[in-house]
This record gives sequence, structure tokens and C-alpha cells, in this order.
Amino acid sequence: MTDAINPTHYTRGGVECIDAIESATVDKHGIEAVCTANVIKYLWRYEAKNGIEDVKKARWYLERLLAHLGKVQEAQFGQQNTIDYRTDAEKAERP
Repeated sequence: MTDAINPTHYTRGGVECIDAIESATVDKHGIEAVCTANVIKYLWRYEAKNGIEDVKKARWYLERLLAHLGKVQEAQFGQQNTIDYRTDAEKAERP
């Protein structure tokens, strides 16, 4: 019988995904913590669960994090870096 609370696809190399997420997000807050956690989660399990669908979900959260960080940088420095952190949808809204 599979464990619905602790399925095997959340343990790799003797490490629980939740423990890795906790360590990776210890100094992050709000949307930065959420996006980081979800990127880790989806990349952690993709081979054992949903394959490319999970990789695409990880990419979605990574793009969301990049867009957020771009907005934070723009607010702090009045301009964006030379790298455009907006999502494709945001780029289409205002080029």
C-alpha cells in the first residue's frame, strides 16, 4: 500500500523533499518562498510522477519568480537589468 502522505517520489538519496524545501526557503518570504518551493518540488518528482508536465510547472514558477524579482529590482533601482525577467505574457502586454 502506498503512503498518501509520504509517497516515494518525494524522497531522493535519503533526503525528503520537504526538508530540502525548508532549507532552500529559510530566508525567503512570500511569493519568493512559494515559487522557490514549487520549482524544487516539481523538479524533485518529475521522473517519478508527471514527467514533462511537472518540468513545465517548475518553469512556470521559475518565470513567475523571475518576473517578481524584475519588478523588485525595477522598484529599487528605477530600471530593469539587461536581462528581461518578465514572463512571456507580461512581455506581450507591454513590450
